[in-house]
Amino acid sequence: KGEAGAEMATSSGVSGKHCRDITLAVLGTMLVCELVTSLGFYRYIEKESVVIEEQRIALKKASEEKVRLLGSLNKANTSVSQLLGDLSSLNTKVAGAKATIDSYRAPGLSASAAKAAQEKAALDKGREQQIEQLLMEIEDLKSQKEALKKKEAGAVQ
Repeated sequence: KGEAGAEMATSSGVSGKHCRDITLAVLGTMLVCELVTSLGFYRYIEKESVVIEEQRIALKKASEEKVRLLGSLNKANTSVSQLLGDLSSLNTKVAGAKATIDSYRAPGLSASAAKAAQEKAALDKGREQQIEQLLMEIEDLKSQKEALKKKEAGAVQ
């Protein structure tokens, strides 16, 4: 009766052992599906983790580059500030030199009078050059006259 009891049919006509096997097969299939899903999700998370790490590294490099560029910009700004300071100092020296030159000017000689004096000196120098040119031309004409006289004297003989 024990063996017959174990093989007793359920109300649906399926034996208890068969029902247990089906249940275990369904549970096993569910576990396998869960395992495959978990492994797939784990691989997806792993890939996303790699992508996130690469993005973090890229952001860190970009941040370092930004810091380096800001440092370069700061150095350039410092150089420009120093250059502007040097130009300001140079302008001050030029203004001082101009004031010193103006102090050597004859009393009552304004800037326009000084300019007129410079123009007159330039004209005088131009006239001197013209006079020198004329004197050289006169000397040239004299030597040509002498050459003609010699030629004439040679032709008369």
